[in-house]
Amino acid sequence: MLTGDRDEVILARLQETKESDAELGAGVVTERWSNGRWVPSDELEFPVGVNEVRFRIRVPEGSYSNSELDDRFLLLGLDQKYQAGRENYARAVDGGILRVSFNEQVKALALHQSDGFVATDLDVSHQGRIFVAGYDSLSSDRVRVRVYDQKGSELQDILISSPSDTLSQPKPLIATVKREVAKDKGKVDRFEFVVSYSTDSAVSGTAAQGGVDIVTSRYWFDEESNGGEYVANWTIRTGTSADDQVRSVQMNSDSGYVLIAGETVGTWPNQTNAGGTDSFLQRIDTQQDGANEVPKVAWTRQVGSSANESVVGAASRSVAPLLFGSVAGSVNGEPVLGGVDAFYYSTTSGERGLAVFQVGSEADDPLTDAIYEGNQMWLLGTTAGSYRLLKDEGGNRSLERGPLNSQAGFLLAYTTTGLIRRAFTLNDGDDQSDDRLTLLLAFDDDMVVGGSTDGGFDGDTAVVDGDQGVLARVSLVEEDSESDSEEKPHDNEWRYQLPKGDSEIVALANYRDDEIAALTRIGSDWLVLVFSPEGQLLSALD
Repeated sequence: MLTGDRDEVILARLQETKESDAELGAGVVTERWSNGRWVPSDELEFPVGVNEVRFRIRVPEGSYSNSELDDRFLLLGLDQKYQAGRENYARAVDGGILRVSFNEQVKALALHQSDGFVATDLDVSHQGRIFVAGYDSLSSDRVRVRVYDQKGSELQDILISSPSDTLSQPKPLIATVKREVAKDKGKVDRFEFVVSYSTDSAVSGTAAQGGVDIVTSRYWFDEESNGGEYVANWTIRTGTSADDQVRSVQMNSDSGYVLIAGETVGTWPNQTNAGGTDSFLQRIDTQQDGANEVPKVAWTRQVGSSANESVVGAASRSVAPLLFGSVAGSVNGEPVLGGVDAFYYSTTSGERGLAVFQVGSEADDPLTDAIYEGNQMWLLGTTAGSYRLLKDEGGNRSLERGPLNSQAGFLLAYTTTGLIRRAFTLNDGDDQSDDRLTLLLAFDDDMVVGGSTDGGFDGDTAVVDGDQGVLARVSLVEEDSESDSEEKPHDNEWRYQLPKGDSEIVALANYRDDEIAALTRIGSDWLVLVFSPEGQLLSALD
């Protein structure tokens, strides 16, 4: 877009910045729209009276190669050196850089259900590696992690549990981290992942605690092992004398501690059961034992009510990690607001620093997922309600909830002290479908949600028999009601609905704010799909 007064043709020459790892001319070309067709050109032409022109970036078939694990990207701006001193060339505004990522996973990544692998979770890290956790249904339901590159090639198949372990459909969760560690009087990057699952079965190298326990294994990338691969670091089994379920696993990017959030009907050491199912947050540190690293439970904090808590997420903040959930009761003595309330708390140990906040409306606000992002608590749920913010004359905000005819998603943001800041409702246009949103992902200063619907969530895709997976981007751009500008701030909201029945989005991951990776089930098939920031499916289903 061109701005400013003029009475002549204006030109703009395009060039990649030095931070790009792809170059124009090296398998990448720019083309502008001219006289009804695309013409190769690195210059844009703005005739008098025309302030917007079309151009595209194209990769001709067979002209592009990339031997690196990461997808290449192009930062496109104006060639300031060429344009300097030349008449009728446009000047770029500050920050006028277009980022283009070249997706190389052009087909859906099939996860081989035929060989028994059942996927349960995923993450993306370490030069774009896709980590898929699951279990082997043809081999005693052993937990395993498969690692793929951005082209969809398998890099490593990691057997987490022992051949002697006989499990029963575990649902392993995975988290990855990149952090700096000291080495040879300097700092180096260390890449790690952790897998956690619940089981009442015997697990090699661990001792049962009673009932259903939690087994957690940490791995790290060893450059010297087989040319570079992930190797086992440690495994620990934790639990009470009763049943304990892991609902979230996270890793801290500073110290590398592992954070487990879950539910228990038992009592953790030095804790008290409040009644029914309680929530718990557990920190596991890594200590040096001679030449080996070993796990050690730093603390466990158990918090509950006389009712049953449902835990949906956690955040591994350095000093005071967080737990998120919902409950039909009073958590730690907090006032009850409605039927099912949302709650979150932070703690610094098993005994000190507990801060609990119970939030929501006067009705039911059951959570399905939650994250900590931008110093705010983002809470996702599904209910038959419509949410909006109210502001009084003093600028104070409150939450209002109205009824709906169908189930819809809601997204709420609260401060660390329990004050409401944002509220969104995600419903189909006709208020007829049951839209179940269960996944929340921070993406490029916005939020992405995922789940399934039994109707027309996006208002466009044909409705077929069986639930259909859905994905949506929620813009967090706020309009300034006091601004005199006629231009509205740009938002990038969109909705996507899988054209397949009996499908759902199971897990989400963010790749560099360039792509959204979605673990997807369609019937009995498990796939990893890739979406652009604009909601376009980049990996073909068929």
